[in-house]
Amino acid sequence: MDPSFLSERLETACRTFASLERQLADPSVAADPSQLEPIARERAKLEPLVNDYQQLQHLQQQQLEARSLLKEHRGDLEMESLAQEELASLAGQIGQIEKRLTLALLPTDPRDERSVMLEIRAGAGGDEASIWAGDLARMYERYAQSVGWRVDPVSASEAELGGYKELILAIQGPGVYSQLKYVAGTRCTRCTPATESRGGCTPPRPRWP
Repeated sequence: MDPSFLSERLETACRTFASLERQLADPSVAADPSQLEPIARERAKLEPLVNDYQQLQHLQQQQLEARSLLKEHRGDLEMESLAQEELASLAGQIGQIEKRLTLALLPTDPRDERSVMLEIRAGAGGDEASIWAGDLARMYERYAQSVGWRVDPVSASEAELGGYKELILAIQGPGVYSQLKYVAGTRCTRCTPATESRGGCTPPRPRWP
């Protein structure tokens, strides 16, 4: 993305964020849930972007200061070395933030905010595959809870030694599909202490509720 275009988009996001902050401070908005909820939701979406942009600006200012320091101390090997190290560190941090910001400003999939049906099925491997399917289900459930999503079981077929032959979960919350749409495919275990054998499973496949 062109740097000037990126900067323009980020400045626009900051102005929008500031406007939303002012609206949230308005008592009439705070007293009206129909206004408050969409404004608060939009503000929450912009906050990480604005924070990253502010951090980027801070790092860029430090970069200018380090370059000025390098210029002022030409010939002083120790100071030149310190300034070069600082510039290298800043360049790495700036690059990471710019990458995040560029990705955040890319067009979003209109389906990203939808909920999903998460299906986990044990594949080849017998009992071990079922145990692994259970472990995988708990992993996704804990992750969902950590980000504030709601998880409800739809159907489950339990295995004799634990785990599941098949499990379907309904997961609801902001950005569920955007986070889980890339997890479809096959996963295999290398070892499972409960059985000391090998197996595999088919991981969750996001589907529309």
